[in-house]
Amino acid sequence: MFAWGNCIAGDSLVTERNFFKNHDRLPNQSELNDANNKNLVTGIRFYFRYEDIIKHPGYVFDGYHPAKIKDELVLTDYLFACIVPEQYKNELVDLVTPELSDRIYYLAQNDLGILDWSERVYNFVEGLENR
Repeated sequence: MFAWGNCIAGDSLVTERNFFKNHDRLPNQSELNDANNKNLVTGIRFYFRYEDIIKHPGYVFDGYHPAKIKDELVLTDYLFACIVPEQYKNELVDLVTPELSDRIYYLAQNDLGILDWSERVYNFVEGLENR
């Protein structure tokens, strides 16, 4: 399932699960947007060009998501950019294949709240698109 590039659902879900584990409750909207929230766990974001995804042989439109791909999506063929929060760089840098290395970017989160982080990532990816 694919969402639009400025969607916060993935980061929100990971943060909510982490917060619940530590506090036995879900965070409220204010806590999700709090830049000082040490429970904010941003995820790795994968970006694809919509015009490429809809040409994939396994493309499906379900009426809700922008796109779904049945069975398999080969990253080397379709990945436009992958944004990794900089705090995970040391753990992941050696796992990146040479074919994908020029599409992996590490961005500092700088204790941003979930909405500001999402905006920073989206603006960065838009800048890549305009190169």
